[in-house]
Amino acid sequence: MAPTRADGRATRRQDRRAVGLVGVVALVSHVATWAAGVSIPATVLGPGEPGLDYQSWHLLPLDLLHHDLGQSLLHLDSQPPLFNLATAVLYRLPMHLFWARLGMVAFATSLALAACGLLVELGIGRRVSVGVVIVFVVLDPAQLLYPTWYFYGLPTAAVLTFAAWAATRWVRTRRLLPGIVFWWLVALVVLTNSAFQIYGFLIAAVPLLVVLRRQWRSVLVAALPPLLVVGAWYANDAVQFGTFTTSSWTGMNMARITTGLDTRADLTQLVDQHVLTPLALVRPFYPLGAYGALGHAPPTGIPALDVPTKLVTPNLNNIAYVAISKQFLTNDLHWVEHRPRLYAEHITEGIRIWLLPADQTPAVASLPVWPLHGWTGFYDHWVMLQTRPDPGADRAAVFGDIAPTLANVSWTLVVQQVLALVVLPVVAWRRRRRDPARAAAAGWIWIVTGVLTLTTSLLEVGENNRFRFELGALPLVGAVVAVAWLVEGLRGHRPGRTGAEPVPARAGSTGPELTRTGA
Repeated sequence: MAPTRADGRATRRQDRRAVGLVGVVALVSHVATWAAGVSIPATVLGPGEPGLDYQSWHLLPLDLLHHDLGQSLLHLDSQPPLFNLATAVLYRLPMHLFWARLGMVAFATSLALAACGLLVELGIGRRVSVGVVIVFVVLDPAQLLYPTWYFYGLPTAAVLTFAAWAATRWVRTRRLLPGIVFWWLVALVVLTNSAFQIYGFLIAAVPLLVVLRRQWRSVLVAALPPLLVVGAWYANDAVQFGTFTTSSWTGMNMARITTGLDTRADLTQLVDQHVLTPLALVRPFYPLGAYGALGHAPPTGIPALDVPTKLVTPNLNNIAYVAISKQFLTNDLHWVEHRPRLYAEHITEGIRIWLLPADQTPAVASLPVWPLHGWTGFYDHWVMLQTRPDPGADRAAVFGDIAPTLANVSWTLVVQQVLALVVLPVVAWRRRRRDPARAAAAGWIWIVTGVLTLTTSLLEVGENNRFRFELGALPLVGAVVAVAWLVEGLRGHRPGRTGAEPVPARAGSTGPELTRTGA
């Protein structure tokens, strides 16, 4: 019997109840941890804000955010603008510490909601979706610790997960509103976090656009306004600073995986051979005085570009760092050309840090609330399958060239990454004719996950597990969908049924089955 509208409405109500249950559990867990004192420390956002100044390299000097916001944002070369803009707005509110804490709880709760909604939208059964999100998102110590860090990592994770949900909803319903939401969320991520560049998102959108090619007019309506906004920011940076990304730090970032991990003797030899400039002997992100003449750029008359320091840290938006970073990048590329094998070894170090639980990111691992009275140790050992924690992996890698061992990595994350990056594209490709909308959405998840995994592994050793956290639920969702679709495909092609397609469930069926095919 054909499904009725009433069946469809009942299905949607049940889906919303499942997602709502996850939201309630997540909200209760975060409110409880906040009440127990696990939240942004008062010293970070207190009088004088020395803690905020020390932790947030990505922020402009706070007095400029107070008194010279517009001009400072227009001349922000180091970062995209939205984190600085949000901080400026926050500091104009009474009780800004309360609102900052509340905002982080809202982002953490939203991430869990979006993860469950995304799984359901991709056809995963409700019970599986709820169970997976509660175990691997809500109860993850990183989800409880990241709200204590005033930084854009958690907001990025939440917004990106919602963007994946909107993309899936868009291709499945062909409606304009989800498409508009999707493209504005992508713009929000790009204008907040420099680890995500618009180029990667444009590549990732290809599977979606193939499915929606007959609705190209509505695609333009949805995509054009946010892309113009993002393009305007890229143009601003290109004209003023000659950069084609949302951060001028690319060379300094890459130095952390190239010259920054080489021995001084080897670097000196390459400098003497005129392969590298003497800048290679200095670490990136140091105060301007460490860079000699390069650290003294002519004044521009723009305080955001001229001020050398903030309260206790360098102003890394100073115009001199643009030239410094470009010279670092030249050295980086020449170093890779002459040390390819060593560069490959450094990449493996970054990948091993990527596979550490995100609660061992230095910024949260050093907080007094870690390890949440033993919860992180229990969870990381029994759920993440990590034999020995390594919360100091960042400093050990950056300053000692010491990588985590196989005993340090999370084997749960190893399996998750293999499923999300290797299995998911295969099962999505095989599904493309029978369920093109969901296959395209899975393709978007795969490309975004793959692009960030690749780019950060090539450019960074240190905070790799933080970058993985900023993908939100995408790797987890990709892994669950890969398993579900793989099992479904095997069931549909048992011996004696060669070429048989799985029998789709009736439209609207959403029982406790692993997948909800045909919806």
